[in-house]
Amino acid sequence: MALLKKIRLIGAIAAVVGASSAMAGQIVVTDRDSAHLGGASGVGYQPGQIAPNPTVDPTNLVNVGIGGDWFRPGGLGLPSGGFDAWCIDIYHWLTAPKSTYEVLGGGELATALEAQRPAPPTGATRVNDLQKLADSYYGALTHSQVDSAAFQLAVWAIGYGERDASGSYDLNNTSSGFRVDSGTLGSAAGVMADSWLNTLSSKTVTNAYNLIYLSDFPNGSTQDMVVFVKNPPGQVPEPGSMALVGLALLGLGLVRRRQV
Repeated sequence: MALLKKIRLIGAIAAVVGASSAMAGQIVVTDRDSAHLGGASGVGYQPGQIAPNPTVDPTNLVNVGIGGDWFRPGGLGLPSGGFDAWCIDIYHWLTAPKSTYEVLGGGELATALEAQRPAPPTGATRVNDLQKLADSYYGALTHSQVDSAAFQLAVWAIGYGERDASGSYDLNNTSSGFRVDSGTLGSAAGVMADSWLNTLSSKTVTNAYNLIYLSDFPNGSTQDMVVFVKNPPGQVPEPGSMALVGLALLGLGLVRRRQV
């Protein structure tokens, strides 16, 4: 068999595996509390103001509670007892305690961010920077309201904000993509978030955490969320990737056997 046919065979196998591993599962969860951050109860929310927002005039700053949320139950790769989730959507509010989500990954999140915030950087870069944020700082968060608000602010800034000439995001009160009021900017959470954002360009992806995207698209009836689930030490590639490699090797073996 010619080399080109081998490549086509392996490509077909890869397409099948990619399609099966990318199939979305659906989950129904209830928003029960603010983020727990490893504690037995929620830490609460920090008051502040953000823009854009889902109100009639999204250019105006509006009052929000800043911080993560606690959802139950889990499943489909999410911790079964419940999990912290972070709003990755500044165009919708959580409209009801119970929500139905598609459980997706970074590729789908990149596409969504690209559509909502087409200004540079790309959606893929934003997702990569969210991964860096989690790998570098998520494990150090304590059971505190400041930590929860800071992480939420950093997620919003990466999802919708701007990067400066050095490649760092800046939490600020002027950006048209995402901005906060001066009180939020100068708060302990704002200062913490900004310190993380200013270091991201020097960080690397370690995949210490698995990024899971909870998407309400195309309904648009509630906020999309992002979840970071701790990977075991020495985590190997995800099952879909391993299956892809295995089937590709199997395909090569079959090709060689036919040639004998």
